Amino acid sequence: MMESTLGTCGRVSAGVRGKPLSEKRVDTARRRVRCSGVAMFLLAALWGLAFPAPATAAGPFPMVADLLGVSERDPENARKAVESGARVINLSTVKTFYVYWVPRGYSDLEDRRVLVVLHESGGNAYESILALHESANEKSLALAAVQWERPGAPKTPEATAIPPEILFPAIEDSLGRMGKEYGAHVHRSAWLGLGKAGGACAHYALLDRGRPRPHFEWFVSVSGPIPARAAVTRRLTDGSLGSEPLKGQRFYLWCGEQDPRRLCPSIERSGERLRRWGAGPVIVRRGQGSPESFVRNTKEQEEFRRLWLGLSPDASVP
Repeated sequence: MMESTLGTCGRVSAGVRGKPLSEKRVDTARRRVRCSGVAMFLLAALWGLAFPAPATAAGPFPMVADLLGVSERDPENARKAVESGARVINLSTVKTFYVYWVPRGYSDLEDRRVLVVLHESGGNAYESILALHESANEKSLALAAVQWERPGAPKTPEATAIPPEILFPAIEDSLGRMGKEYGAHVHRSAWLGLGKAGGACAHYALLDRGRPRPHFEWFVSVSGPIPARAAVTRRLTDGSLGSEPLKGQRFYLWCGEQDPRRLCPSIERSGERLRRWGAGPVIVRRGQGSPESFVRNTKEQEEFRRLWLGLSPDASVP
């Protein structure tokens, strides 16, 4: 009767009717064990090459709790965003955070654009990533979603908006990080504001134009009319910032015909204001759906993406 034992340190002993094996046969057995391990490792490696794990982004990454507690209020969307490959960056100086997402192979692309997104009021950065990352992946675009509302305390549940002049450094931080880590062409980016955030498009364009080298080639506002009584609107209108304070800035304004708020007339008036302030081109479009349809429907985004991605490098705003 054959008996065989493999020890934890590779000690092999076997016997036939209690007789020990020779040293030569022991060495042979050890080599077979080692060869078996190598063969299994190579098989696993070949299997991984033949059947790679499906992924559309440079992640996934470990979940990082944001400093505003949004991930605790909306754990499902936060988890899904991180599982899609998004990363969370906290900014204690601005007391907010941003979430960025990069498609697979982004660093190897010749054209590496970034779309910066500001969520609609009551939403959050995680929702923006989830809503846009599939359409962004189609065009190999990176996303940076910045949280511009701070959730209220239990006794004051309303959110607190972070003013554009305070939030803009957070936007620049997100672009700077993506430029360093992935070689993103951060000065060829586009800005997308949803709802109330979109109404601040002129303010963000003014801030960007004041930088030594602007970041954004287009500003897109979805269902966000420019508030007539805002302080920045008065400054842009009264001539204190010059006759054409937004000269050279490009805007794409979109409203949905099915939006129950009936914002299209206000959006069109916003376009007229932007033209008076020197912006151009200013494109105003009426879509057939609701605001959500622009974010989730690639057909609604097609014209804007064609205008943005079709720009040559020398067409950047001076």
